[in-house]
Amino acid sequence: MAFDFFRSESFQKTLFSLLILAFLGGVGGGHYYLFTTLQSVQKRQESVRRQEQSVKHAVQTDESLLQLYKRILSSLSRQPVAFPQDQVAFLSNVEKQLTEVGVEKVSITSTRVNTGGMLTATVQFTGPYYQVLEGIAGWRTMEEIVRMQSLSIKFESSGGISGTTLLETRVRGGVE
Repeated sequence: MAFDFFRSESFQKTLFSLLILAFLGGVGGGHYYLFTTLQSVQKRQESVRRQEQSVKHAVQTDESLLQLYKRILSSLSRQPVAFPQDQVAFLSNVEKQLTEVGVEKVSITSTRVNTGGMLTATVQFTGPYYQVLEGIAGWRTMEEIVRMQSLSIKFESSGGISGTTLLETRVRGGVE
């Protein structure tokens, strides 16, 4: 009798309906799982695309900076390196760059040329701000190589500035 229940038509229809319902539920669940996985992969793919564009831009920027560096280095290597003849010539050129733009030289003191041919000079100056900047730029354009080791600037109540700098160069003749 218990087996007759399983053989009944209503049981078989119910069982068949439940199997179809389970199959459709499995298909729907599988579809949902695949859809959400696909969305996740697409989001990651878009993120990777954005990162790729960012890296490409950074690489292009680095390449252009490298090319610029190479051009500048090439132009610098073509410029002749000149050292001042002696201490007097160097100090004269330093003072000349200041006076040409209207900056007043307060004092220039220098050390003796050391055994390596290095000369340091302390320059004190005063003048209008932009003219002082022009004077400093003038030191950069001198024929002789000069290194600004330090610079201190103080604004004056008169509207100008006063400053002190320590310049360094190598004298061609070495020790005087």
